[in-house]
Amino acid sequence: YAYYCHLVVALHTGALTVARSWLEKALAIELGEYALDVSILGDAVSVTLHHFGACTICNLGYFDQAWAMINEGLSLAKKSKHPFTLGRANCATGTIHCYRKEYDLAVTLYDEVFSLAKEYDVGTWLDYAYVQRSVAVAFLTPTAQSLDQVRQCNQMLRVANVSLELPMSLIWQAEICGLVGQYTEGVKDIDEVLALIEQTGERNWLSEAWRVKGELLLKANGVSAQVEAENCYQTANTVAQQQSAKQFELRATTSLARLWLQQGKAEAARERLAEIYGWFTEGFDTADLQEAKALLEELTARQS
Repeated sequence: YAYYCHLVVALHTGALTVARSWLEKALAIELGEYALDVSILGDAVSVTLHHFGACTICNLGYFDQAWAMINEGLSLAKKSKHPFTLGRANCATGTIHCYRKEYDLAVTLYDEVFSLAKEYDVGTWLDYAYVQRSVAVAFLTPTAQSLDQVRQCNQMLRVANVSLELPMSLIWQAEICGLVGQYTEGVKDIDEVLALIEQTGERNWLSEAWRVKGELLLKANGVSAQVEAENCYQTANTVAQQQSAKQFELRATTSLARLWLQQGKAEAARERLAEIYGWFTEGFDTADLQEAKALLEELTARQS
């Protein structure tokens, strides 16, 4: 349990390599018949370990390994027949789907939590399911109405004083603002995230906050915002590199390369993007890597 606690703290403060070391130590312990015992948190530690372990490994850029781990956690939860644990596992698996931008699959998992909640008390996992399902739906069908639903759900978390992973949810809210043309509101959301991170130290989504801010500034102001947007992307890259967050480094580099392409710097963009893309050895079916590959092919074609 102590290893698990160290893992959670390291993950949320952005110390991903440290988090992975704690994960490996925890997984090395043979729990045997105690694997599905319920902890003081109300759910099975082995399942929560797979939850935050998968988040860690995904952020580190090992998408397939993360997918295998979260599915193992879901299988353990089903074996436990413990509703609260199963609620967590469904939420966690939905979160990994959102990390991978598989929003339709995420919705299905959150609906499982709602079904459980009709018969059992699944605690805060019902709140998280409401929030993250609204996010997934809004990414699938970005409208002013779906964005308002996300805002209402995030406000529910604020009222309940649930701050853990609120930066992640607000960043998603800001991205959806960009999809529906509410760019200024999106920037305000990111500024709230940056202030929240400064206050709490929950830095694991800091890179994404800067990247999304850059995207919103470009959409709002066009060419006049290119310098500021590039600074945001470079900051996002620096943070991601410091944290060994290859998933977020890939996203930040893709955004930067797209901007450089617009500025006529196709060769520099290609070299920068090829370097981070070449690091990956798995997860090539994920949206992030497919997007990077398509841009890399476009940049290469410009040099032909």
